[in-house]
Amino acid sequence: MSSTPRVPLTTAPLVLRAVALAALVAALWHGSAIPETPERAVYPVLTALDVLVAALCAWLGARWSSTARFEPDALVIGRHRVPYAAITGVRCGPCSAKPFWLALLFPVSVIGGLLVLARSAQAMGREVVEIRTADGRRHRSRWKDAERRGEFTDLLRRARPDLEHDYGVDTALPARDHTPRLGVPGGLVGAFLVAWVLVVLHLGAQLDDLDRLQSRTHDPERAVTALQRVVAFAEPAGLELPHVVEQERCGRVNSVFLGPTPHWVRVSATAEDRSMADADAEGVRTALRAAAGLEPDVGYSRDPDGESGVTYNLNGGRGLTLTVSTGCVPADSAPRVTAALEDVVRALGRG
Repeated sequence: MSSTPRVPLTTAPLVLRAVALAALVAALWHGSAIPETPERAVYPVLTALDVLVAALCAWLGARWSSTARFEPDALVIGRHRVPYAAITGVRCGPCSAKPFWLALLFPVSVIGGLLVLARSAQAMGREVVEIRTADGRRHRSRWKDAERRGEFTDLLRRARPDLEHDYGVDTALPARDHTPRLGVPGGLVGAFLVAWVLVVLHLGAQLDDLDRLQSRTHDPERAVTALQRVVAFAEPAGLELPHVVEQERCGRVNSVFLGPTPHWVRVSATAEDRSMADADAEGVRTALRAAAGLEPDVGYSRDPDGESGVTYNLNGGRGLTLTVSTGCVPADSAPRVTAALEDVVRALGRG
């Protein structure tokens, strides 16, 4: 028993399925970066774009067919079965892929577009075969070389030797295309996919900077120990110190695309009372300098334990303004560091 003759039509479905699979992998990759970049919309948007590309390529890949099968009673192209008895006419003719390549290359590379523009339309020709059926439908396929087209029409003649093959195809008429039309819309889709690849490569490379921070990181235990030392030696001023404790995510080197990291934070306590008498404010500052082991009259200084990452900012105008900050510590240690800073303010105030 002889095998069913097959004629290759196009590799586009295989290429598009591969691109769709790559887009899904990219969506998973970029989606994993979303919780790592909570303050930037770059990767949520890129993940949505990946899903769009995957859906578009999967849809286009399903529309086109890789091969045509000549079964005993029908021509089968993809999911379409065309009985030989239903075929009423066959037309052959040329078309040009130049509009496709112009639309693809000009948005991506002006030089490439100009090179295509310089070529003749005939040099980028394709062979078209259009099959008309009794229900008024048209089925079109295209080949780059005449050999494949000739193989297709020869098999069609064997199946229907009574049909005349006319010359000339009006591609403006509606038809079911089983291969890419190679027109301007297809070229623009191709340019979009090229742009997507470039964006994926560029933004994917940025993920190598996820762990690169602008500031060095510190052991939270050293920070808590330094703050507890201040609490132990602080002389309370007997005043209520209005204050606020804040957390700030530590910045990355690549902050434009990635934003600050959610895994490291800088915690600071700021005590501020603009209405406090200057003498009382200076007393609080002096008590903090003494407890922390700082030089007298210093306005800004690091803790004597340089590895703790704790800094003291006592500069201010009228009244009291002072800030005690930590360096970058793990986010899960923030509650302990926050409690230690609260203790510092309490020890300097009411005690």
